[in-house]
Order: sequence, then C-alpha cells, then structure tokens
Amino acid sequence: GAMCLFLQGGFATLIVKKYVKNYFFIFMSTVFISISTVTFQRMFGHTALAGNWIILMSICICVHNDKFESLLKKIIAWSFVVAISVSVHQYYVVMTYIFIACFLLIYFLKNKSLKAALNSILVITICSMVGLFILFLYGAFEGNGTLSTGGLGQFSANVNTLFNSSFEEASFFTKPLPVISHFQGEGFGYLGLGMILLSFLVSIDTTVPSASQ
Repeated sequence: GAMCLFLQGGFATLIVKKYVKNYFFIFMSTVFISISTVTFQRMFGHTALAGNWIILMSICICVHNDKFESLLKKIIAWSFVVAISVSVHQYYVVMTYIFIACFLLIYFLKNKSLKAALNSILVITICSMVGLFILFLYGAFEGNGTLSTGGLGQFSANVNTLFNSSFEEASFFTKPLPVISHFQGEGFGYLGLGMILLSFLVSIDTTVPSASQ
C-alpha cells in the first residue's frame, strides 16, 4: 500500500513537472493526486486495484514520449508496463493498451512514414507476446475455462461517481449522493474535493488580453 502511494506520487510529479515549473504547484498537485480517495478505498478492499500508479506510469511515458525515440526504448518501456499490468490485475491491461495506442498514434503522426507504422506494429506485437508469456507462466491458460457470472449487470458505476463520495468516510466536505444500489460501490470513483476544485480551476481561461486588444 505504501509503495502504491509512493509510486503514484512519483509518477504524478513527473507528469505535472512536464508542464509546470513552479515547485509549489508541482508539490500541491502531487499531494492531491497521491491521496486519491479511489486508491484508499480499493487498498482495503480489492487491494490489487490500488495500483493506479500503473495508469500514471503509462500517462508519464506518453507525456515524455520524446524520451523514448528509439525503437528499443519503446519496446522495453511498454513491455515493462504490460508485464506489470498483467501481473497486478487484468483491469489494468485494457487501460494500458489504450495508452500504448495513444503513444504510438503520437509517434506515427510525428513521423508519418511506413517505418513508423511498422515500428508501431512491432511494439504492439512484442508487448503482447510478453504479456501472453507472463500469463502462461502464471497458469492463466490452465483449467476448464469456467467463468463465474455472478454480479453481471449489478456491479456498475453511477453517472455521478466522480462527484459522489458514496459513504461518509470518503469525504469530510461532501455528502454522499444517491445510487441505484449498493452494488455500485464497485464503481466508486470519487475525485475528492481537491481534484474537483482543480478540475474547475483548470477549465477557466485565465488569459489576460493585452492593451492592444
């Protein structure tokens, strides 16, 4: 749990630092992200789902795409991310591949060449092979393949999940909003008052018009 918080804060710092040079704002942004209520809620329930730093790691690679210009660096970086996501929880695998697709799209749009397209296909192929190999080592392809369908159609996220603290302990400042059923606790995604305020502030255009305008 402590490592999840440290890694979440570390990758958050690297992302914010790319765009913000003021260390106070970098620190405050990192604090808000590190103490995410979603992470704490999962940490003591579905512990593996507290590994949200995997998502931030993926975003970090996308943001710092200029650091991964060579094909080898792309393969190593994304193979590592896929290996980690496969090892922690399958939910993260889908999210990871979304960011890989975004990264490779940025790469292709910057180069717009056949080589870039082929390199992108190679990265995806090798990452997938690494993921499948690790799944094989974990025994994912053993057994009779019987899946449990319990909870299908019940566990979900409410539309208000980003602003709904869901239960009293999640926030000192906001009250829980209504949900359809208690099963929607699985879709808990409360941003926290800090992140809600930050989201509002960054949506405001603070550009000051010049005297000539």
